[in-house]
Amino acid sequence: MKKFIAPSIQDALNLAIQEFACSIEEVEYEIAVSPKKGFFGFGKQDAVIVAQKKNHQKIKPEEDEKEIQRENIDSYLPIQDAFFQEKPASKKPSLQDAKIAKEIRELFKLLPYRIDQIKVKIEREDWLYVEFDGPDCGLLIGEKGYRYHAIHYLLSVWIKKDYALNLRLEIADFLKNKEKRVEEYLEEHYDKMISRSFFQTQPFDPLSASIALRRFREAIPDKYIVMKTISESESVIVVNDFRSR
Repeated sequence: MKKFIAPSIQDALNLAIQEFACSIEEVEYEIAVSPKKGFFGFGKQDAVIVAQKKNHQKIKPEEDEKEIQRENIDSYLPIQDAFFQEKPASKKPSLQDAKIAKEIRELFKLLPYRIDQIKVKIEREDWLYVEFDGPDCGLLIGEKGYRYHAIHYLLSVWIKKDYALNLRLEIADFLKNKEKRVEEYLEEHYDKMISRSFFQTQPFDPLSASIALRRFREAIPDKYIVMKTISESESVIVVNDFRSR
């Protein structure tokens, strides 16, 4: 499948039609990222789809095809959607860790929140773990996590741009609790996921959906698993059998 990026889903589809020289009825596609208008230029996001022409024959073996599909969808996820269920082994503190931590502390000194400690560590070559601790952490999370998501998005964009790192953000066990609920959901519905040719989850908030997507792929590697956005605040995870060639 091939990636297409445009301001809207329709524009992305038009690019796919031109690329494959076919009608829209002949295009098979998945929405990887839904477009967002943003606010005063912040948060603006183009649409991203992955598409192929129907009945398209792959030249790769079936196992390679499965791996390519998983890797392609992974690469199209927005930064704020990238989390892992299990924390990778951490490295010793580095100069880069200290530099990032200092910059984050300087930033949050400007906000009216009491934060006792900000921990920063690079867990893998391209993952940064940031943890906030203090009496005002509940305020940093906000009602239904809305402030958490805003902080995560802003930090993610900056860290990705300046340091080429992805972000895992923990505030007062908010991320840990989300991961726990996703794990409970997986345990409850695992048999249905592996036995059915199609399974769709309940709606998840953006953070839970990102955690669920990666956790489900780890647990069920022989299924084709994607995230579908149903609104700005909710997404579902779809578990399918891989299409036969």
